[in-house]
Amino acid sequence: MNLQTVLESESLINKAKVIVEASYLVDRNLDFFGFNGTNTTYNSAFENPGSGDYKSRVFYAHQRKYLRLRFDVQTDLSGSKLRLLTGYTFNHYYVSLPKPREPDYNEPALYEKYIDWNIITPDEKSGGNISLISLGLVYDSRNDPTYCTKGKWIETIFLYSPSFLGDAGFTKFIATYRQHFSVLNDKITFSFRVSGQQKLSGEIPFYFVPTYYDSRLSYDGVGGAFNFRGAKRNRIAADGFITGNFEIKARFFDITLLKQDFYLSISGFYDNAYVTKEYKVNVDYVPADEQQIFFNPGKQKLHHTFGPGFYVVFNRNNVATVHYGFSTNKQLGPGGLYVGSSLLF
Repeated sequence: MNLQTVLESESLINKAKVIVEASYLVDRNLDFFGFNGTNTTYNSAFENPGSGDYKSRVFYAHQRKYLRLRFDVQTDLSGSKLRLLTGYTFNHYYVSLPKPREPDYNEPALYEKYIDWNIITPDEKSGGNISLISLGLVYDSRNDPTYCTKGKWIETIFLYSPSFLGDAGFTKFIATYRQHFSVLNDKITFSFRVSGQQKLSGEIPFYFVPTYYDSRLSYDGVGGAFNFRGAKRNRIAADGFITGNFEIKARFFDITLLKQDFYLSISGFYDNAYVTKEYKVNVDYVPADEQQIFFNPGKQKLHHTFGPGFYVVFNRNNVATVHYGFSTNKQLGPGGLYVGSSLLF
């Protein structure tokens, strides 16, 4: 059961944009691959029933119930496109073993192994509460919030999680730059987004590490539909990372039906991700033979995915999207199909 309500209004408070969110998300088999990207090994045979190395369909999974309550205010500064962001978010995580899909499930999931190895500590293994206080600046000159073809959307945000308001104390810094520009009367649109998200101090609980923060709506990641298409969701989880999304869209068909405007676009994209600060992983309690199976220490590398996309736009207010991401590294996963209802950024 997933329940999510997001209210985005510029009329509740004079000269301010308000975002209110109430979300309760249940994922019985949320992806879990460990930390620091391909420094942990992904073996697709472990979740393939046809393989001799098969362990279970939910070997790379755990269960999560997640409550998020958020209230953000972006106040206009001097009548410009620049806004001051202030806000508070309450996060409650309940984490447990995955829900098996087969009756003969008896192999410990990777999440269970991380608990046994004390990489996930007893005080974190079942989740906890995190309060986030946010402060930042947002610049937005986009010509349309739904299907934009021109403009910039930039934000720099500090996140502070005080330990006296939850189960963790840490700070993070997020800087995201987005830009769109078009040629041929908006028939061809180039768009890109670059985001750096870095822990500054403290210790982030394992269940919050795979979070991609955005001033509009935060997602799981890095990996999957919203930030690194073609890679497994949460495949890259670290204390600091940079992601890049680059896309070109070609609008090729316009039609008006019953006084409603429709148009279609095709696209091609290239996404990448790089770990800038690794999550601390202590392997002292991991048996030597299992270290060789599950860990691949070494220098971090830039990871790449790419693919085609298709957009259906209705009255410029509604967008349906289809993307397929191809991975250049089998350690990221086999690729994936993504169907959504808005632009990526």
